[in-house]
Amino acid sequence: MTSSLDILLDTTLRDGAMAVSSQLGADQAASIAAALESAGIEWIELGHAAGVGAGERLWKAAATDGEYFEAARARLSRARFGAIALAGTADPKAIANCAEQGGAFLRVCVELEELAEARELVACSKGLGLFTFVNLMKSHRLPAQRLGELAREAAGFGADAICVVDSAGTLLPQEVRRCVREVGRAAGLPVGFHGHDNLGLAAANSLAALEAGARWIDGTLCGVGRAGGNAKTEVLAFLLKRMGLVSSTLRPLDLVRAGEDLVRPWLKPPGGIDVVLGAAGLTPQPLPSAKEHSARNGVELFDLLLEIGKAGRAATSDEDVENLARSLRDKRLVS
Repeated sequence: MTSSLDILLDTTLRDGAMAVSSQLGADQAASIAAALESAGIEWIELGHAAGVGAGERLWKAAATDGEYFEAARARLSRARFGAIALAGTADPKAIANCAEQGGAFLRVCVELEELAEARELVACSKGLGLFTFVNLMKSHRLPAQRLGELAREAAGFGADAICVVDSAGTLLPQEVRRCVREVGRAAGLPVGFHGHDNLGLAAANSLAALEAGARWIDGTLCGVGRAGGNAKTEVLAFLLKRMGLVSSTLRPLDLVRAGEDLVRPWLKPPGGIDVVLGAAGLTPQPLPSAKEHSARNGVELFDLLLEIGKAGRAATSDEDVENLARSLRDKRLVS
């Protein structure tokens, strides 16, 4: 198991901000970043929830990427801060902004079927001197061996590290171990793990990733984040302390206080639908279509989500979801 002293990468100010559609002000984000650093966190991810440049192409955040980075730089003295770049959304100019404002790392997030889109962003990030991850989004959708093949390809782009991402919070600890081991073996690079908590396994899966050789694990204060949320940074900190894997500068109780004071007020607890998404291996992406067609066909939303999960990549369009809803309706009428 890794003996790193800076295992935790906190993403409260990026993935966690999904819970409020990136409507945290720059000063508010900087205060949380400062509290994380004070509690001993050395890796802090921030910026628009959908990555650098997304505010111009997707939805507006409460501040620009540059304002988030500038505010963090003014408040941080030791911790590294960085952002994500979503392949297909980010551009070199947005990445350069992160580097110019003092960012230390970038995580290039890419859909598994579109890995080639990460090549240019990785090259840009490396050229700017940023420590560069490739995050394999929705890692749960592929067998460990195929995930390893993609990780090897990403290593060929020049990445410094690969991150296994359980986007739907659906993996079991033994599956996480297989994925992390295979990715590390195939890529020959350090591996990180980003786990969501739809099925309540994010902390257990994070420890399983460490057992398999992961170098970083992600968390958010109070577990805040999209859908079922993330592994709780404060819980991971207590566990890592008990296991003797982190330095004495990490103060879990201060993380608890920061979460209660600065994050809890805007925390929306996960609901039953997040559990069903985890069981189905789905992110929230198909929800609008599923809600429409479940209502139109008089079928139960949760049943339809499970059917979409079973269909996997065969159910990627609104028409596919509609056909599954009709099939469920017809089966009910026959029975």
